[in-house]
Amino acid sequence: MPDIDSFGPFARLFALNPGYMALGHMDRDASAPLRVITDLVRTVPLDGDKNIRELISDPNWRTQLFGTVAALVSPEPACFVASLWESMDGGSWVSPQLAVVLFHSDPAFVTHAKHRVSTGSPLRERNSSMDWLDRLLGGVFWHVESGPASATERSAKNVAALLQLLESIPSERVWAQTERLKPEVAALLALERDLSGEIAASWQVGLRECFQEIGVPLSEPTA
Repeated sequence: MPDIDSFGPFARLFALNPGYMALGHMDRDASAPLRVITDLVRTVPLDGDKNIRELISDPNWRTQLFGTVAALVSPEPACFVASLWESMDGGSWVSPQLAVVLFHSDPAFVTHAKHRVSTGSPLRERNSSMDWLDRLLGGVFWHVESGPASATERSAKNVAALLQLLESIPSERVWAQTERLKPEVAALLALERDLSGEIAASWQVGLRECFQEIGVPLSEPTA
């Protein structure tokens, strides 16, 4: 469990029934936790942006889900783009969901997504100065908090999700389909075992339906 004190008013999200799974699947049960998060965003004090960034930056995938949704229902989702990309580049287990939130919040999503696809979406380097015990314990923590997968498999998750979303943009479809055929991209995608592209597509459909239900508009990317 993360240290919830740094999340300010958002700490109440970690109550008995916080709705992790509903948000993770963005199904019909997600409307209730979405309304709670939306109400919090609209009533938090001026340091609320800092609290949202703390949620996004936490390595726990459950906390990241809260943060990504809070960013998207905030008055200025683009303010959190750097934190969202940083979490995705760190190898988040919920990278498909992060990719969808970035699709709807980053004005330069196409440029940033294409760069990561073209480079294989390498993860940010973790602290290499730790001794062997710290690295071992850190690896165990990463597995528990961020889900099971190697660094390369996490990069594959990122690329699969980003390609799926790029293909949904008519002006980028040919580029994305061409990238899929490149040997190095195909080899990386062959390591992807979580169906991250399908998750991104399904989560986006659910997100649009839920946001329409709660009356929050979504922005669309431009090429």
